[in-house]
Amino acid sequence: TLCVTMMKFAPYITIYDFDESLDLQNEVIWTFSSFLKGISSTRHRFNIHVVGDLHKERQHLEGSIKSVSKYVPIDMSLDESKNEQKEFLLELITNCFLDVAIELGWDQNSIIEAKEKSIMQNIDFQYSSKPVKNKTGQNGARIDLQLIKNKVSIWVVFSSNSDQDLIKNHLIDTPIEQISFFRSFPKPNWINNSQFGFRFKNGMALSVSVEKNEIVWSQVNSKMEELFKKQIDFNEKLSPEELVELANC
Repeated sequence: TLCVTMMKFAPYITIYDFDESLDLQNEVIWTFSSFLKGISSTRHRFNIHVVGDLHKERQHLEGSIKSVSKYVPIDMSLDESKNEQKEFLLELITNCFLDVAIELGWDQNSIIEAKEKSIMQNIDFQYSSKPVKNKTGQNGARIDLQLIKNKVSIWVVFSSNSDQDLIKNHLIDTPIEQISFFRSFPKPNWINNSQFGFRFKNGMALSVSVEKNEIVWSQVNSKMEELFKKQIDFNEKLSPEELVELANC
């Protein structure tokens, strides 16, 4: 079960050369992706390159990286409301997907449905995992995610036998790419009858207790485990030397 990730991005979407909307891109992409089902796999990347000239529009659809260069006739104005900017971005993403859907054999209805559901949710990203009961059946727990620009706050929500929420404890803040690109976070589960969180591929565990708001990491047994722990913590910064160590592991 360790290979089952908490969230799937299929395909993984990136927008390039559109700095005017950087602060909103992740929220729009994540909202759209959360509703996009059954057209691609997590191995695929979908790159959108914004160009300022209609003659520069291009498509490269071979291999696992699909690239679409799309002409945008107007700049994202800072005077536009946040909602208008998000609607503009959602329209851009949807149109790029629809432009290549027939050639790639992607279901156009799935793309349109993802757009419509995003609008119904006001293009505000929301995610809660399915509740999981502990072995005694007395408590359940789920993960809630809060997306803030390039940071994801991960919370554990404990519930009682009657499915009433008991308490919401903060677990960790992580860089956005640790969930969307690196897929570091597996499906959440109970570590024991009182601790809920994640058991990572390297065997490490991160959890919080139903009784008290205390974060528990499993014992760090190696330099690589120490680097991994820092890598997934938004508030920690890896040195250039540590980044090289991780890249070579």
